[in-house]
Amino acid sequence: MIRHIFVVSLFLLPLTATLNGLLPPLYQTADEIAAVVKEHELGNVLPDGEPIVGIQKIDKGYLVITNKHQVEATIVYEPAARPGPARFKVKFQIPEKTNGMRDSE
Repeated sequence: MIRHIFVVSLFLLPLTATLNGLLPPLYQTADEIAAVVKEHELGNVLPDGEPIVGIQKIDKGYLVITNKHQVEATIVYEPAARPGPARFKVKFQIPEKTNGMRDSE
């Protein structure tokens, strides 16, 4: 009996290790937003001295809003060879000037 439990656990152990890599949508979104903000290219795309005042989810990624500009950050997912957290790259579009006003919340 103990031998059967040991054999079954050896079979299931790699399966559970693989499933632990899956991220719920909340954590995947948090990883994506963190990647957008940490991406060095964001500093090259936006003028210096503009604080980020908002980040909104859009169809292909996120809209990063500063006090004078907004730029789309497209999330490009890489093919997955196995289960686990989604691998992706962030691509920034050309920033657009805004009127400096945001919708009141």
